[in-house]
Amino acid sequence: MDIRWEYVRKRSEFGRPCNFSDFPAEVTADIPPDPSLADDFIPQDPVDFAVQEGPLMSLHE
Repeated sequence: MDIRWEYVRKRSEFGRPCNFSDFPAEVTADIPPDPSLADDFIPQDPVDFAVQEGPLMSLHE
């Protein structure tokens, strides 16, 4: 089985390349907690979850 994808478009047709920058985090919203919702909180410890088997997917059957 050959896993390969060939792009037939020219590089100029893909659009502009991404320009990432590195800057410190910024708080954009400060939402205070609602004490009336504390009774509805359900702690889930541990929050570890592992899946050994996933659904079988195929491009062609």
